[in-house]
Amino acid sequence: MVYLFGSPAIHAVHQMSDIAAKIQVNVMKRMWMVLLVGILVLFQYSYTDAKSIFPSDWDIVDQGDQERPSSWQYDRGIWTQTSNIYGGQQGASLPAKPGTFMVARDSGFSDGSIFMSLASDDDDGIGVMLRYRDTSNYYRFSMDKQRSYRRLVKVIDGIVTVLAEDAFVYEQERWYDLEIRAQGSVIEVLFDGEMIFNVKDPDVQSGKVALYCWGNTKCQFRDIRIDPVAKAITDEAHSDQDRGGTYQGGIPPSGTETIVAESGPISAPQAELDEPAYIIGPGDVLEISVWRDDALTKQLVVLPDGRISFPLIGEVMASGQTLSQLKTEMEERLEDFVPNPELHVAIEGISSMVIYMIGKVKSPGRYPIGQDIDVLEALAMAGGLTPFANKKEIRIFRQDGEQTKIFYFNYNDVAKGKNLEQNIELKRGDVIVVP
Repeated sequence: MVYLFGSPAIHAVHQMSDIAAKIQVNVMKRMWMVLLVGILVLFQYSYTDAKSIFPSDWDIVDQGDQERPSSWQYDRGIWTQTSNIYGGQQGASLPAKPGTFMVARDSGFSDGSIFMSLASDDDDGIGVMLRYRDTSNYYRFSMDKQRSYRRLVKVIDGIVTVLAEDAFVYEQERWYDLEIRAQGSVIEVLFDGEMIFNVKDPDVQSGKVALYCWGNTKCQFRDIRIDPVAKAITDEAHSDQDRGGTYQGGIPPSGTETIVAESGPISAPQAELDEPAYIIGPGDVLEISVWRDDALTKQLVVLPDGRISFPLIGEVMASGQTLSQLKTEMEERLEDFVPNPELHVAIEGISSMVIYMIGKVKSPGRYPIGQDIDVLEALAMAGGLTPFANKKEIRIFRQDGEQTKIFYFNYNDVAKGKNLEQNIELKRGDVIVVP
């Protein structure tokens, strides 16, 4: 009994107390460490700039030349863009509207559906781009409260064409559900579950997805999902397939993927288009900008001799080139002054695509044309022939270098379905003479 209350027992009790205290301190340290790590992780993912989160997934492109740069942020599942960056003309009738957009790198596919919810606290442009090939070739859906439209456009070699449009004024701060289905040449747009656009256009068959803002100080996007039916086949995918492997570097052929982003310049392959690219001509208005260099953002008119003048590199022959060819030439020449220049070239206004009709048509004069128009369509634009027109002796004059070619057109034959090869496709500068 004396042993139990002697010094050895007291010493043992002290040792046990020390061990318990050390264990308690270590547990507290671990708890504080876990709590600290949790706070840091929560802070990182609850609010971060687009540059610092998942750097392999997104690229940000600022096309607008006013009030740049853009400001994309991520906050608890919502992507927000808060800069007022915009470019081009502000009128509702002019559809170019270059702003800022954020491209999902691994979102390339040909057929499938895009789902997202979007909201705007401002009253300007917000939307999504699909089948994005590069800065000059893609489709874009957008809506604008101030200009009262929802609009689907295509951009081919920098030329913007409206495919579908309706009058619409969105509610600010309201979330809308958007679904876009792409199957072959058919594109369907569903807005809050209701089909609003159904168009057929074959020009861009595959590409990536991007979030888009124009002049809007608070665009918001959430619940972004892509359901691809068929993945866009890249050169890398072809080589993998040839080796008997699986597709790499993109969304798999089936399933869904929720995508997140970062900032950086976009470097995408040039689109391979089935139809001829637009050829620049005198009088055309070009918008040319170098990414992250406001001093090298210019709107230029192609002079009558076909040239433009750009800072650092001087005169460039623009006439006769496509936008892609001009972009490549200017980037090569700028490399002597700007490291790795990323150039954006777009058509802001077309003045060179015109034909002339003179003689016995109801409205002779100068007519702007699209890329595809034949003689019959041109005559219809001029109101048709007058009663005394010589319908069998219509001629089309075309300047080809230093030579002038003459094509003959017999209206009576073509109207009867005969010799339809006479109904040629017109080119810029053609002159139709009706005697």
